[in-house]
Amino acid sequence: MSGVSAVGTVCTPLLLDHPILLMMLSPRVIFLGMAASSLSLLPFVFLATIRLCLVDPFHFLLGRRHGEKVLRRLGRFGRWLSHPQRKHRVIAIGLLVVRPIGRHLMWAGSQRVDGRVVAAIDIVSTVIFCVVVHMSTRTLI
Repeated sequence: MSGVSAVGTVCTPLLLDHPILLMMLSPRVIFLGMAASSLSLLPFVFLATIRLCLVDPFHFLLGRRHGEKVLRRLGRFGRWLSHPQRKHRVIAIGLLVVRPIGRHLMWAGSQRVDGRVVAAIDIVSTVIFCVVVHMSTRTLI
């Protein structure tokens, strides 16, 4: 998906008249805003949520499989982060609620947060983010 996103970003000048395609290739905030101005709320939220959540399971699984090992390489702070603890799980869940991005998903995976909880938070937080982007775009235009 990183390759698809890179192609979308490189092709931006060619795709300016096709903001929905641009958003689906590369879901950057600027492209989300462009697509939001050409779609009504429900189709935009549906498409943007699918695209934004598409790679999230991979980030979570990377954290689950390799997160602890990678975190230990980051020195004392990384070793502290790598140990699954209740407070770390709570912080990981809080970060996911704020914004479910790759590093938050990986840390949640490394902390053994339940995958069903992560999926639910990921989808709900992403839907809220998409609604905010759509409403903000409509307000600014």
